[in-house]
Amino acid sequence: VHLRDLPAGTYNVFLDAKTAGGGGAYQLDAYFSNPGPTGDRCGDPILLTAAGATGNNCAFEHDYTPGCEFGSSGFGSEVVYYLVVTAGATITIDTCASQATCPTPACVDTAVYIRSVCSGAGTQVVCNDDGCGFNPPGPNGPMQSTVTTALTPGVYYVFMDSYPGIYACGDYVLTVTGLP
Repeated sequence: VHLRDLPAGTYNVFLDAKTAGGGGAYQLDAYFSNPGPTGDRCGDPILLTAAGATGNNCAFEHDYTPGCEFGSSGFGSEVVYYLVVTAGATITIDTCASQATCPTPACVDTAVYIRSVCSGAGTQVVCNDDGCGFNPPGPNGPMQSTVTTALTPGVYYVFMDSYPGIYACGDYVLTVTGLP
């Protein structure tokens, strides 16, 4: 459930079982974010489907840092997505198609990572910076990223992050394969 633009105040959250005997272990993740564009923070991520996504990260802030940093990778602005995995699968998410805009001003140097808890850096599942290689190369070498990992059913958070500097923001293409 995503509730957006709520007025200031106190709110109660209830977690209830479907049936009287349906008790057991539950996990509830709640994120509260300052207003901003959808996808700017964990409190308002964008749904990522098998269709992938396109976008521009120039209006977004730097709030999170990947665990696969190379130099300052991931210290630029990022866009937060969430992915619902309904059956175990090996998923690949990449920004390789974004290289077509490089080295124009619309180019963004990406890092991609997945977490099982959005704001929990220690829950990072996989991370990559510049794994797409030189097809074609960017002005500073490879600039696009790819991750592949086996995921069990659940909700995961996908970050399309960037390297600060001249290629910190721009247009990107996020491709998803293997999602059931």
